[in-house]
Amino acid sequence: MGNQAPTDDEWSLKKSDTVDSQHTTLNHTKRTHPAFLSLVAARFKNDIPLGISSKDNHEYSESFFGKHGVDTIANIIHSNDRNLCVLLGRALAEQGMFHDVSYVHKLRDSLNEVYQFEPHAATPSGIFTILSDCYSPTCAKGRVCYSITCPRRFEHINLQKQPTVSGSVIEDEKPIGDDWGSGVPKELLDSLSKQERVRQETIYELIKGEIEYVKDLQNTIKLIAQPLRIKDIIEPTRREQFVNEVFSNINAICSVNEKLLQKLLVRQRQSTVVSNVGDIFIEMAKEFVPYIEYGTNQFHAKIVLNDERNRNTELTKFIQEVERLKDFRKLSIESFLGRPTSRLLRYSLLLEGILKKTEENHEDIEAIKLAMVELKKITTAVDLAAGKAKNKIRLTELTAKLFSLDGDEKLLNLLEEGRSIIREGNLILKGTGTTGDKEVFVYLFDHMLVITRKKEDRYRIYRKPVYLEMAQIQVERNASRAAAGLARVGTVTEANPATQRTFPLTIIHPGRFGGAYVLNAATIADRQSWIEAIERQKATLISQKEVFKISPILDGSYFTRSNPIRCSCVYQGHIFVGTDSGLYIGRDSANITSGNLRFQYQRFLKVLEVEYVSQIDIIPKIEMLLLLQDKTLLLYPVRVLLEQCESFSVANDKIKPQKVGSSVTFFKQGTCQGQQLLCAVKSTPINTTVKVFEPIAGVKSSGFKLFKAGVDNLKLVKEFYIPSESKSIHFFSSKFCVGCVKGFELVDFTTLDTQGFLEPNDPTLDFVLKREQVRPIAIFRLQNGNFLLCYNDFGFFLDKLGRRYRPDWIINWCGTPDHFTFHDPYIIAYEPSFIEIRDIRTGQLQQFIPTSNLRVLGTDYPLLHCVMDSNEFQDQQYVFKLVKNE
Repeated sequence: MGNQAPTDDEWSLKKSDTVDSQHTTLNHTKRTHPAFLSLVAARFKNDIPLGISSKDNHEYSESFFGKHGVDTIANIIHSNDRNLCVLLGRALAEQGMFHDVSYVHKLRDSLNEVYQFEPHAATPSGIFTILSDCYSPTCAKGRVCYSITCPRRFEHINLQKQPTVSGSVIEDEKPIGDDWGSGVPKELLDSLSKQERVRQETIYELIKGEIEYVKDLQNTIKLIAQPLRIKDIIEPTRREQFVNEVFSNINAICSVNEKLLQKLLVRQRQSTVVSNVGDIFIEMAKEFVPYIEYGTNQFHAKIVLNDERNRNTELTKFIQEVERLKDFRKLSIESFLGRPTSRLLRYSLLLEGILKKTEENHEDIEAIKLAMVELKKITTAVDLAAGKAKNKIRLTELTAKLFSLDGDEKLLNLLEEGRSIIREGNLILKGTGTTGDKEVFVYLFDHMLVITRKKEDRYRIYRKPVYLEMAQIQVERNASRAAAGLARVGTVTEANPATQRTFPLTIIHPGRFGGAYVLNAATIADRQSWIEAIERQKATLISQKEVFKISPILDGSYFTRSNPIRCSCVYQGHIFVGTDSGLYIGRDSANITSGNLRFQYQRFLKVLEVEYVSQIDIIPKIEMLLLLQDKTLLLYPVRVLLEQCESFSVANDKIKPQKVGSSVTFFKQGTCQGQQLLCAVKSTPINTTVKVFEPIAGVKSSGFKLFKAGVDNLKLVKEFYIPSESKSIHFFSSKFCVGCVKGFELVDFTTLDTQGFLEPNDPTLDFVLKREQVRPIAIFRLQNGNFLLCYNDFGFFLDKLGRRYRPDWIINWCGTPDHFTFHDPYIIAYEPSFIEIRDIRTGQLQQFIPTSNLRVLGTDYPLLHCVMDSNEFQDQQYVFKLVKNE
């Protein structure tokens, strides 16, 4: 032998004369030996940027163009010889690593050819001898070696034969065949216009291609499918099922196209110059339905065939023998199994070519256009069915392969209807200072971004799955700037950009389970493809799932952050706002009239000069305003306040409010046993006292300036005590439910007997009963009579007896919410940095609304008022309401 392959370690210490050594490669300190196909294959699969590529008006996901494949190989072996790179790429493809999407061409250095990886292909192996090294010590560049098998001698002689061109000169052999013009009398040919001659050539290509296609279908059935049914290659018990799964309804397709070919040949025999073809395709389009079934089964067929070949040597031997037959033109069996779908796409292109060369007012124009419309319906149906089938198979496989130490795989719900894989590929996850960089495999699903690490033949979920609605992307063009900025966050640190050439994108995952993940792509194009895919799917998801929208109430210069808004309520078209400096009244933008220009301009006017207003509400029955000011609960007449607003004056000197109570922590209105009630809650770290009042209507005030509400406005009906600090109170039909530090307590309205709501003997409630750092916040009664309990960490169901209802159902909030609203079937959770809206039927995130320093003003639907820091006006507050989309 005249050549030998050095070890990988040896290769890292020497330079090959056949490659360019002036470049460095991302995340590889050692260069990959170009002769080792297994090493080149691993690098190629890692480095090639995958995306959505189009060919013949059809999109292929997770694919790449031939030119990009050659570019990647050139980068791996550091060579400018693109012909050499094509040969190396074809060596990888010969072992089944990737294939032309139409299963027709080998690797071409072209932007017109699209390729995809075989999902279950083994890693290629072997030595690419052209790039291995010679053992002779006298062999050197520029000198032809004495050994006839020296790779450098072969390369030298080979390069001498090649023309010097900038692009690749390697092309597959083109099939030899006569064109239409060679069989037409010269007189007839000369009588036709150039445009018509081209049109006839295209029609001839259509018919000739159909002859070849039908022959391929017949050969596939006769030489492969039928022998497999009768030969002892597949176990008898599985034989029929195997053939049906791999070849599907190819017999039906063959019958359809034999009929189509017969019609085309009859038309061709009628006249040398074929006038019409559109009518034939209009007639046949309705018979192309079998293509939908075939396309649906195609991906599954490839998996079944590959699995059987991997374990059945007899089948492998049989296929190799068949592929050597002259009728198969040295093409793989996959090429013939893929012919139906690629041929179906080809019809539209051929008809489009015929249409372009058809003269105006020709009778075939409308027929061709209609035929193309009908074919488009079929191809769309095939794409949709095939995509769904392929997606379902992939998701089923992933469901078995994905795992997590925390059970996060349950969050993905990959088998749920509508799930899809948008993008997948290798990226490098930057370390966090204590850990180094890790190679990860990232899946972009239609609803989540999942970062995994491969472990044997499975994938471990390496970081908490990111809901796409929550994902925020940051891209720093300068790697060192990105490192500095992220170091301040404390979540990741960036490597020295001088030692590595990186293309980072940072995924910000808000919430208590999130963080910042810096993912390095192999190329800038790969990074851009990831960014576009994430942003596009995120926008699609948001538009599809939005159930609430933000409607502004106020965003201007009136309320600064130094005068924080604490509470709000609505009465007769007016909005009441409580702040640290007083009570204001305004109108919603929908209720502003052009008559009062000052009111329209200012929007909100101060009517009470009181400090630290923390809670307000209206008692409609007696038209009184409840106002909690520095733990003192007061009553004000709404009528007087509205009159003061209209007169643009402050009412402090004209109203003497009724004092309901002092040391009040919060209050709550509701209905219990058919009575409208008010609960004033005094809560301390060790106990809670609740006074229950009933509003009394019909009591008149004693005058405007001297107004002082009499004690008859509120009647004290109950008072009870709970030996625990309380945070909330809720009204049921005959009971109060008090949210205490350690749980929810039920208080009977009649007897005032108290008992815990959660059943202590239910073992499925241990996750909450035995945890110390959880805080009950809200409870909601459902239409089925059960209850939804919301804590600061999670939400779950209870039945009427306090036992766990649907034990397998729980919501772990993304954030740490402090307020909740229930509007069936949605639960809205508010935390300072975002609002998350969940569907209680599934527990899944329905909508995510980012905020800044959010404070909740009102949680009783439909008055969902909130305030946050304004993004538009510095040091201002933005008041808004959540409105249900209709």
